[in-house]
Amino acid sequence: MSTSGTATFDLTRNEIIRLALLKCNAIDPTEAVETTQQDDANKFLNMFIKRVSADKPLFGTLDYVIPLYDEKQSYTIGLGGDKNVNRPLAVTQGRRRDSSNIETPVFETSRNEYMDLPLKGSTGIVNQFCYDKQLSEGVLYVWPVSSTASTSLSDGSTDQWTDSPAVTGEYYYTGSDISAEPVYVFADGTELTEGTLGSLANGEYAWGDNDALGADTLYVKTALGDPDGQASGYIKALTTTPDKIVITAHRPLEDMSTSSDNPDFPQDALEMLVDNLAAILSTQYAPHLAVILKQEAQISLQTYFGHDTEDASLKIYPRYS
Repeated sequence: MSTSGTATFDLTRNEIIRLALLKCNAIDPTEAVETTQQDDANKFLNMFIKRVSADKPLFGTLDYVIPLYDEKQSYTIGLGGDKNVNRPLAVTQGRRRDSSNIETPVFETSRNEYMDLPLKGSTGIVNQFCYDKQLSEGVLYVWPVSSTASTSLSDGSTDQWTDSPAVTGEYYYTGSDISAEPVYVFADGTELTEGTLGSLANGEYAWGDNDALGADTLYVKTALGDPDGQASGYIKALTTTPDKIVITAHRPLEDMSTSSDNPDFPQDALEMLVDNLAAILSTQYAPHLAVILKQEAQISLQTYFGHDTEDASLKIYPRYS
């Protein structure tokens, strides 16, 4: 057994493309890949990755935590949504997490079952959810809804925010509606991420004093700039820990847009990417090899899908008559 090797082998986007072109005899081993070839192959590669993501999105499972508040019946999930992440392809599980971090299952229903509920604004402890995939943002419906109320930190008329003299673009709150660091902060409904005071990025907030104010306060930075210039309720905060829904989501695998990008796949799936891209390109470059390459691609794809296994316990209960 080798003692000097590593287990960190990987391929960049351009290396995957080059190997696929070599496999279907589109280029000579000593030949450079032309720009047009590379661009076209990159498009085919990303389309294939999207298809695989939709067929069986392995290695793309993440948990997202969404705070429940203001009796909201639905929460958008996607870039610019209430939860500002890539739109999930599917949501497979939900749990309610209370203020003591105790989790209990939340049951998934179909969209039709949710729409059949007679009173969607009923308040209580959430026990059902459904996920409606839309084009750019998904919509997560919950029932019942949470009565935890947010605190509005902008009323659309009163000057309550000041641009920080220390770092332009970071606005600090001068009102009196909060006196301690909030649990969550939202801008136009989108949950902000806690950042570092003095170097906030758009979509971040921090609690502190960067301007010799004499007391800590809330700082935010958003793409729209001054919160005072926005509508009432543009900035909201939760001052108490709310119930949250934790969803297990299948995120889309990332596009490969630059030459040095690495795929969102483990090492044992790299051959599958090369094989399938070669099979796709063979139609143009090597029709006489297409059948063989497609067979190889299908085998490696099935091996990849074979990773979709999970150890689970089997419970058998006696039947009483």
